[in-house]
Amino acid sequence: MFNMNCKELIKKWWFWLIVILLIAVFIIKQGPLLGNHCDWRPTRDNYGPCDMLLGIYYNGEECVSISGCNTYRDEIPFKTIEECKVLCEK
Repeated sequence: MFNMNCKELIKKWWFWLIVILLIAVFIIKQGPLLGNHCDWRPTRDNYGPCDMLLGIYYNGEECVSISGCNTYRDEIPFKTIEECKVLCEK
């Protein structure tokens, strides 16, 4: 009976170890949590003739929005002003 409980504990331990490692890998790949997206600056003068909000970036003093066309949306580091403020404005 003791061996059965020990085996179950080992299975559970390995399960949670794998879960924790997967979560750690996910967090590391997220970028804004560990990367320094507060240093990102726009690479273009114009993001297109559209008025759609593409994202937010930190200009060194405050979080500001960029508008333009949807094609450039993935280039901009923050999707919300709150996310930018939490990470960059201190």
